[in-house]
Amino acid sequence: MLTIHLDEQNLPPLSPTVHSLESKGFLPAVYIRDFPIRDRKVTLCVRRRKWLNKETGSIICNTFELTAQGTRHSKEFASFLKGLLGEIPDYGPLS
Repeated sequence: MLTIHLDEQNLPPLSPTVHSLESKGFLPAVYIRDFPIRDRKVTLCVRRRKWLNKETGSIICNTFELTAQGTRHSKEFASFLKGLLGEIPDYGPLS
């Protein structure tokens, strides 16, 4: 298996109303299955940053639509599998 780790850049979310944000680390990682590379299963390990709004004390984070609804597959890979097999197979837990 090939696991690729992707961390969101340390750039605050663009918001016209919030000006004082402080990076507070990462949210828990999300694991996504993607297209195989050279006959190896590929898993993307994605970590999104969380930001503290100093004015309100609330946590802000970007929202990314990375997986197909109800799956742990990338949207593109899920679409490919559905077209090929007529359904998206459940391969069990990621490991």
